[in-house]
Formats: sequence, structure tokens, C-alpha cells
Amino acid sequence: MAGRTKSLRERAADWDWRMANWAYEGARGQQLMGRLRGGTYGLCTNCGKPIAATRLAARPDAMRCLGCQVDYEKQASKR
Repeated sequence: MAGRTKSLRERAADWDWRMANWAYEGARGQQLMGRLRGGTYGLCTNCGKPIAATRLAARPDAMRCLGCQVDYEKQASKR
């Protein structure tokens, strides 16, 4: 389908997705900057322990240590 022009509906759906993603990333960026300024970057927001450097290297925006993230995702999946 190379060269096919997207329909107006497809372009609108792409735009909606990009705008939602941009808003989410903007909010995450603001949280990250606040944590950097406040001196809490690298600390888990749940337990307060340091987040492993390997986790931060893979996910610089990580807010939870791996253990707390696993617990968070288990709880979220039950909702």
C-alpha cells in the first residue's frame, strides 16, 4: 500500500493519538523536572528507596523501583 493517501478519518485518528501522547509526555516531563529540582529523582515514589541505576538507564522517567512497579501493575490489572 505504499503511496496510498490516508483518508481524512485516518489522519484525524493519527492526530488525536499524537496529541494525546504529547499531552501525556508533557505531564511526565513536568513530573520528572519537578523531581529533579526537588532532589527526589531516582527515589521510588512508593517506598522511598533508590531506583536501580540500570532501571533508570532503561527508563529515565521511572517513578517506582522495580518491586513497587510490579506491585502497581498487578493492582492496576485487577481494576
